[in-house]
Amino acid sequence: MPVGKWIPPEAGDAPEGVKSILTAVYTELRTKWAKEHPEDQENEGNKTSSAQQAWGAVHSAGWNKDTKGVWRLKEEKWDPIGESWK
Repeated sequence: MPVGKWIPPEAGDAPEGVKSILTAVYTELRTKWAKEHPEDQENEGNKTSSAQQAWGAVHSAGWNKDTKGVWRLKEEKWDPIGESWK
């Protein structure tokens, strides 16, 4: 597979926002690996690690499934006067 033409982890019914993060992070990580290890571009450990990091990026961006399996984007609420601790 040519460098940069990686297939990201399966996202099922995830919204486009989730899929775009998965694709961007997975592609970046796999491309970096391939450039550094041209003789071992299809390394299974790297594929697994890249997928795990891509899913981590999805969750760090605020995407999660609720208890019914529906994807939700957590909205950060800016609290300029610190009232949220009450």
